[in-house]
Amino acid sequence: MSLQRYSQEFYQTIPHDFGVAVPPTIDHVLRLRDKTRIVEQLADVDAMQKVAIAATKEGCIFGNLLAELEVYLDHVDREDDLFGVIRSAVEHARLPEHSVEVVLRDVTGLQASDELRYWSFDQKLHNKTLLFAGVKQSNLAATLKNGLRLPHKESPALPYPYGRGIYLTDCFSKAALASMASKEPQRVCVVLAEAALGDMHKAQVPKQFARPPKSCHSVYGVGRMKPEPRGIRDMQQDNFKPRQETAGTPKALFLHSGRMAPNADCEGLGVDKQCNDYVLYDEAQVAVRYLIDCEVRLE
Repeated sequence: MSLQRYSQEFYQTIPHDFGVAVPPTIDHVLRLRDKTRIVEQLADVDAMQKVAIAATKEGCIFGNLLAELEVYLDHVDREDDLFGVIRSAVEHARLPEHSVEVVLRDVTGLQASDELRYWSFDQKLHNKTLLFAGVKQSNLAATLKNGLRLPHKESPALPYPYGRGIYLTDCFSKAALASMASKEPQRVCVVLAEAALGDMHKAQVPKQFARPPKSCHSVYGVGRMKPEPRGIRDMQQDNFKPRQETAGTPKALFLHSGRMAPNADCEGLGVDKQCNDYVLYDEAQVAVRYLIDCEVRLE
């Protein structure tokens, strides 16, 4: 059977939207890799649905899910200083306009399959930061198993103002809203991911990037509000206080736990959007570190 015939069967099984164009033959290793990822993600969604059905009867969807995926867990005790720092970020990094009420239930440290992928960047890039990412329940299994992934090339560009990348934020309420499946009160998970941002390209207006501009490692989409700088914590220090001698090196790992305040980076620029976006175009620059389990209600 020819590659063209195999490709036709694949497109019949998993529909694609090519408009009036002829579907391309899957005849290159990169194209095959991309289609394989689609199949893997569909399998993860199916696994998530099965776990959710079983967990609905037992009332513990997240515990069952993590056990099913065999993700290494490290429960963060509520009396631990680490829990207190993350709780400060959850409570302070919210915008009043988002009108969300959040009850923090649990914080769990994770070591998922993206750990080895991230290792090489972890050693050489500076400006490492813990940032939030909203995850829908239907995508939770894939995220915990495979880490945060780049959008498919066939995905619409409209939801991605800075191109098809991995989008993170320093605003918890934005990530919480992105995790919600509806406007009803619900239990959601927000990912806290370690991002090797390196040198950031500051973007005041949307622009479609395929990769960061030359000499940069990520794109910083400037918003009107950001956490106060005095709330920055270095998670690698025993007292979480940043040290000048390590602040600009790969040894530091920052978390923004300050209250939201006007962003000095956009003064006089007429920026429209409320929150910052941090966009990475290489999956190896992101590693999932914590899973924040909370109840969210729209006020």
